[in-house]
Amino acid sequence: MIVLDTNQFSKSFFPHGPALGMIRKIASFRGRTLAIPEMVATELVAHHQHEVELNLKAAHTALGALSGAFHQDLLAPVRALSVRDAVERYRAALEQVFTILPSPPGAAEEALRREAHRMPPAEQVWTDGKNKVKARGARDTAIWLTLLAAAKTQKELWFLSYDKDFGSADGFHPALADEAQNRLGESSTCLRLMHSGIKQLLEELAEPFPAPVQEVERIMRGASVRMAVADHTHGLHALRTLMPLNFLTASIIFSNGPDLRVDEVIEPKAYKVGERIWFSARLRWHGEQTYSVVQPEETTWAQRVVYSFDTTVLIARGEEGAASAEVVASGPFLFKDRRFVAAEVDGFVWPGEHRIPEPAQPFAQNVTPPAESPR
Repeated sequence: MIVLDTNQFSKSFFPHGPALGMIRKIASFRGRTLAIPEMVATELVAHHQHEVELNLKAAHTALGALSGAFHQDLLAPVRALSVRDAVERYRAALEQVFTILPSPPGAAEEALRREAHRMPPAEQVWTDGKNKVKARGARDTAIWLTLLAAAKTQKELWFLSYDKDFGSADGFHPALADEAQNRLGESSTCLRLMHSGIKQLLEELAEPFPAPVQEVERIMRGASVRMAVADHTHGLHALRTLMPLNFLTASIIFSNGPDLRVDEVIEPKAYKVGERIWFSARLRWHGEQTYSVVQPEETTWAQRVVYSFDTTVLIARGEEGAASAEVVASGPFLFKDRRFVAAEVDGFVWPGEHRIPEPAQPFAQNVTPPAESPR
């Protein structure tokens, strides 16, 4: 089992970062479970909620000012957004990717007791030289107790954390190592601290492969990747979500696309696992979808919807060069623009593109294709 601490998520761009995508695939390839303690899940959700609240507040301030400048109600799409909805989606994404390890009975009380007594992994500082220091570390202690409980049923448990209160590059803090020995006996050797985090895990389970960055980018921009992304992200639900709101009353709807291209290849990486070479990157996509409709009044017209989204793509290549592309995570669609492509009313056709100024359906909260679970 591979267990991640909260601090491992600051560099993983959850849920669609290259490093985390690689870990998920390697964990599956090696037959290991990815997990986080319940306290880590709680902390991640709390941080996410705080960020959403701050961003919504900033959006209200900025769009409120711009509404007056442009004499339009630009705040309407933002008012429809719910912090609770964002939090629920984030928690659901965590549960799709990780096994959530429950805190053992009595962990909360024991964590507070250890914090008060400055027992590891709680901070062991009583004063700053002159004044008393407030006790800290109950959450770390709850995580530690969760690890001990989980280790009883595991042959191997690797804990990825940068937190010095748990230990260092040499392993767990001596007091924690002794506690593990007392509680687990000989099985305590299954519990291991990876203080360098994701980097150390990749070094253990995969070999960095010296592939030129240009080669990785060329592969990521290939047709096989584009087809894999289109299949993964553009199902019936996405088709309906991207559809302009004023098309909902149409009698017949046609859709052409999606037309996808890679705008940016972010953090391309290459690793070797066994006989396979793995390429990983986060791709920023530009997408266009054209909808044609026939209205009840025999009016036909079309709109082109322009949007963007991120995916993490993992490509496996064998000795013979055969490759398979897989989307391991995908972010939400973000609306960019929509335009008339052509319109016909009573036999009269207006060709060419004309921008539609009124706001379209907000996409950011609607489509987040489920990521593959390593379990």
